[in-house]
Amino acid sequence: MMENNLGILLLHIASIALWGALLGFCYNKRKYLRPYLKFMLYGFIMYVVALLISDLQNFELYSRSGQIWILGNIGFPIIIWMLIRYIEELKDQL
Repeated sequence: MMENNLGILLLHIASIALWGALLGFCYNKRKYLRPYLKFMLYGFIMYVVALLISDLQNFELYSRSGQIWILGNIGFPIIIWMLIRYIEELKDQL
């Protein structure tokens, strides 16, 4: 059972790394993407991250409390999105 959970956890880590690479690639190419495509892609990535967090709750990495569930599934993607916007603004100022 433990090996199965560890394998699934490693699969999630690999998926997060893949989405991070895709986000980095699209961030470098953002001048070439139309704005609606860029925001659709960011939204899709944040949705996938939220699904991964929800799935990782099965490993009891998060408390079973409803408040922690809301923080993990809603707050984390919003914080990541705000961080991406802040980095874009900083890069535009340089």
